[in-house]
Amino acid sequence: MSHRYAQVLVVFVVLVAVTLACASGIGGPTSTPTTDPATPAAATAKVEAQLVLDRQATADIKATSEAEAEAEAAQATEAVQATLDAQATEEANATATLVAKQLVTKEAADARATEKVAATSTAKAEAIIEATAQAQSMLDEIQPYIEDGYVSTLEGDYYTLEDFHETWAQLRWYQYWWTGYDPDNFVLQAHFAWLSASDKADWWASGCGFVFHEQDVDNHYLVYLALDGNAYFSRFRNGNYARIGSGYYGSLDYMDGSADIALIVENGWVTFLVNGKKVFRLQDTTIPGGNLAYTLNSGTNKDYGTSCTMTEVELLELK
Repeated sequence: MSHRYAQVLVVFVVLVAVTLACASGIGGPTSTPTTDPATPAAATAKVEAQLVLDRQATADIKATSEAEAEAEAAQATEAVQATLDAQATEEANATATLVAKQLVTKEAADARATEKVAATSTAKAEAIIEATAQAQSMLDEIQPYIEDGYVSTLEGDYYTLEDFHETWAQLRWYQYWWTGYDPDNFVLQAHFAWLSASDKADWWASGCGFVFHEQDVDNHYLVYLALDGNAYFSRFRNGNYARIGSGYYGSLDYMDGSADIALIVENGWVTFLVNGKKVFRLQDTTIPGGNLAYTLNSGTNKDYGTSCTMTEVELLELK
């Protein structure tokens, strides 16, 4: 009985509590407090205004940041451009300097080339003048040869030959050295100087001279002034030796002497002069032409044998 009463009492209490809760709003839907009807609109406007201000501030900050970024980018671009401009200017200056140096170098090279050409032209002109003077001097000296009948013309090409010096020590042998010329008809002048290592040499076999119309060792003419005072004219034809003739000049200093000689060859006629004196004039047409050479004839085996030096060698190759 008491237990059932307690249950009824509990139910009753619950019902009373529910009724009170409904009357006071407890346990209903939750809502925003409404103490003043004007308050929600004002608060909303203030919030919206603040939001606008915030947005504006954000936009201003963004714009400022963008402006600053653009300014920094512009400054960076200007700096880069300035650097590029400076590099371009430096490169342009370097190029201009190089071009200027090249121009100066070219001008200097041109100037040197001009000077060289001028010097060469001057040297050639001087050489021509000197050669012309030498040729004229020789022509003046040999002009009497026409009057004496040794030569029919003095027209031709003039050359100065190199000096010659050789020694040879082989008794009754001779050697010859080419001059580089091969005239058929010519007038040849030179100054001879000789030495002998022996005072008992074969003087007729010792001397200085020329080989002409040389085709090989077996075919050539030989003319030389011997230290016995004679001039000899010989021929080798197919290896066979023949004395064509000779002429006596006079006594010579056979140990240490000198003389001026002239050899004239024209149309087979061979004329030999010593110190302006004709020693012989002979003719032989066996060998028509060939090389011109210096020759040395040795009359002793002692020491250096015979020494020959030839200077002031002039050649007129006749036309």
